[in-house]
Amino acid sequence: MHAHLPPVVGGLTETRAGQRIAQHTCKGIYEGKRVHLVEREEQLIHLRSMLDQLTERRGSITLLDAPAANGKTALLRAAGQLAEENGALVLHATASAMERSLPLGILRQLRASALLPPGDLGTELDGALRAAQREALGGPSSSGELLHSYDRLCAAVLALSESVPLFVGIDDVHHADPPSLRLLLHLARRLGSTRIMVVLTDHADLRTLPGAFRAEILRRPWFHRLRLAPLSRDGVARLLASPGRERRPGAEELYALTGGNLLALHTLTEEWAHATEPELTGYGLAVAEQVQRGDPVARAVARAVAVLGPGAGTGELAQLAGVEEHAAGAALHALAASGLLGADGFRHPSAARSLLAGLAPQERDRLRLSAAALLHERGADPGRVAEQLMCAGSGLEPWAVEVLREAADQALLGHRPRRAADLLTVALRTAGDRTVRAAVQARLLHAEWQARPAAVARHLLPLATEAMAGTLEHTELPALVGHLLWHGRPGAAADILARLRSAAGAAPGGPAGAAADGREDGGTGGPAAGPAAGSAAPELARLEGWLAWTHPALAAAAPGARAERAGAHSLPGTPLGPVFQLTDALRHGRPQEALGQAESALARLGKTSPGPWAGETLRLALDVLVAAGRSATAAGWAERLAGLGRRTEAVAWRAELSAARAAIALRHGEFDSAVRHAREALALLPAKSWGVAVGLPLSVLVLACTRAGRLEEAGTYLSRAVPETMFETRYGLGYLHARGHFHLASGQWHAALADFQSCGELMRAWGVDVPGMPPWRIGAAEAWLRLGNRDRARRLTYEQQARPGAADPHARALALSMLASTGGSASRPHLLSEALQLFEDCGDIYHQGRTLAALGQAHHALGDNRRARMLYRRARHMAALSGSVPLCEELLALLPTDGAGDRDTPAAGGTAPRERPSAALTDSERRVAALAARGYTNREIAAKLYVTPSTVEQHLTRTFRKLGVKQRKELPVVLGAPAAD
Repeated sequence: MHAHLPPVVGGLTETRAGQRIAQHTCKGIYEGKRVHLVEREEQLIHLRSMLDQLTERRGSITLLDAPAANGKTALLRAAGQLAEENGALVLHATASAMERSLPLGILRQLRASALLPPGDLGTELDGALRAAQREALGGPSSSGELLHSYDRLCAAVLALSESVPLFVGIDDVHHADPPSLRLLLHLARRLGSTRIMVVLTDHADLRTLPGAFRAEILRRPWFHRLRLAPLSRDGVARLLASPGRERRPGAEELYALTGGNLLALHTLTEEWAHATEPELTGYGLAVAEQVQRGDPVARAVARAVAVLGPGAGTGELAQLAGVEEHAAGAALHALAASGLLGADGFRHPSAARSLLAGLAPQERDRLRLSAAALLHERGADPGRVAEQLMCAGSGLEPWAVEVLREAADQALLGHRPRRAADLLTVALRTAGDRTVRAAVQARLLHAEWQARPAAVARHLLPLATEAMAGTLEHTELPALVGHLLWHGRPGAAADILARLRSAAGAAPGGPAGAAADGREDGGTGGPAAGPAAGSAAPELARLEGWLAWTHPALAAAAPGARAERAGAHSLPGTPLGPVFQLTDALRHGRPQEALGQAESALARLGKTSPGPWAGETLRLALDVLVAAGRSATAAGWAERLAGLGRRTEAVAWRAELSAARAAIALRHGEFDSAVRHAREALALLPAKSWGVAVGLPLSVLVLACTRAGRLEEAGTYLSRAVPETMFETRYGLGYLHARGHFHLASGQWHAALADFQSCGELMRAWGVDVPGMPPWRIGAAEAWLRLGNRDRARRLTYEQQARPGAADPHARALALSMLASTGGSASRPHLLSEALQLFEDCGDIYHQGRTLAALGQAHHALGDNRRARMLYRRARHMAALSGSVPLCEELLALLPTDGAGDRDTPAAGGTAPRERPSAALTDSERRVAALAARGYTNREIAAKLYVTPSTVEQHLTRTFRKLGVKQRKELPVVLGAPAAD
């Protein structure tokens, strides 16, 4: 696919040519090819001019300065090729740092690079090499003898140039051995009127040549210096040009990654030629190789750049590299000039990774730890310091623990719990002090609950041990109690609660503290009294209020009185504050009084990262809205929070939100949606990680599948093992209630009655027989009715109506429906009509369908068959919308087919096809009418469509006129279909 990209060869593109290039000139690299340089035209013109001047006996020495891997070698060889084509004898050598200790190593290469003609030059070369070797070995030779050898050698070279022009090319001259450099200087002084052209290459800007050598050649009038830069954007584009073919990657992308560096370009084009989305490993290795071949200072600075990353200042880099700041600045300039560095460090992370991967692990860790210490001393952001500590992994000093904790807090605020958990894991491994370890592990528990819920259990018992030992701060204890109870460890939770109660009881304001305040001796209230104990009392009272609602078996007696004494009703300064306020309203059957707190709590959840009590706050706030008859508002909040939740890593939060959405969908009678959300909750958080709260999604699944007629599926959910301790919590109440309805649908009346009665006994014993809890009396009444005992059914229904908070519209509607079932036929239409209105206000389409069916039967019994058929049709449509197959089948038996057949009847587990609304309505009128047909109030419709209630009223008025109806009950049921979305 990418074979059209021409291979990059040191700034060259290759084409075939007829001329043959002598093998001794280019050492086979460009055999049989003519090379064309890109953006090197000016330099080639200059070199050709120097060659032309040889005919006029005007020798020259030219220095090609270029950053590493930017084409100076290719240009040198191209110049040699031109010289050979013009009849010159080409001698070439390449210096190497590894051969710098070899005397006259450059001379040896020059001697071997070409077949010299017979004469004195070969003899003099051999003599000079022998003299240099004796000097290196400390033999009888002297520097004077070597100097005479240089002089004779230069004379032989000059004599040879009389017969044939000479081209001498030396690559990487900065690595040449000192004797070779002295010989070059000896020759350079004599080039003025000769036919000798010398071309050298050197690294730009690093000043690696010895100062004496550089100063000497700079003084010569025949010295020339040519600078080479990386390719420009246009140069990269020219290099990639291939007419008629798609070019990928583009020149802009390649330039951004390489800065025009030729070796990097070559490697990238090779990688992209063999992979659609390469990992750029070869590119990274190529950059690392260039750095390794460079100056030691540049290497150290490049490693510092790789470690510190973008944003590092020159001072920081110099300190980490162990060099002077001016030297670091010069190295940065040279690396940038070569194209290896961009404005923010390396141009791609693979380059930094490859450079560091080439280091020994110990050296790499040392660099990371040094970088962390440097950044910490300079007051850098904790996240930046922690990144270095995490890369080192071990050998951390004690100060690192606090930095890792601060970075973890930042990660949690940024909705990155996985990162926070990783940071705290390293902090826990590093911490030595027991108290610090306990604090770190408590924070790790919270982070892993959001990121990796399955890993939480391993922290519970160690933290419980620390709590009992007093090494865990009291502010962490309520959350630990919550986790222990969630994971079915009530014994450990009870021990910590006893410790908390003891500390709070000895504090001012606690029960024991109150008694102590009245003592004449002015006692202090015991050893637990003090600031910590005093602040623990209100928090314990809030915790007790939550326990009384969620885990009533563990709650203290009279939590309300304790809360009043401890000041739990004061401004909520902790996460437990909203939890207590919401549970207090639910527990006392006053959800209407906490509507403002519920919406405020939900608004805060949408703006902050999930805290330790976020899940509880979410469930309680939505429960308050639902219990107060604001289920549509609750659904709106849940939908908004779900949109935000998709962008977070907090798995547990998303799972709890899905379970809450499932419960709301069930309340609305939308069984397909309820099942979908509940399954999502269990997919995000496996049943084991749900702990005792597994009753939340399971109860929804059981009840939704039961009412949809999917009894076999409901039975599979009931067959799943659940923790025994679940039945000591409110989650068990919902499970019992759902199982009771399953038994009702299965014809097991006594088993159903037993479940509903068990639910009621627990609620009465715990003091939570209030709205917001399952309406067990209605279920038990239905079981008694199926068993033929109308009196017991009616008595339970009257009890339900007499309960505190019976004004809950949904609970009242259920009671009215049951009274109609147990009462006389004359009162049924009135009771059912009132129940229908309440169900419409609540948006419960399933119970609307059931109530419409019952109302149709009531009118049929009174002889009003026309009214009954209309009600049956509406009931069938509502049943189809909810997905209740049993209700649809029951209605089909009651309603004769009229040619449409059972068009509205859903298949098992599905929903019915939806009829098209009247074309006489505008889109806005149709949307409002559809929601009104579903039972939404004007205010709820306004909130859902983001309009004012008066606009809703105007739309409904026009709709009534167009459709010829007088009230929303008469709206065609088909209008309800679009609102299901």
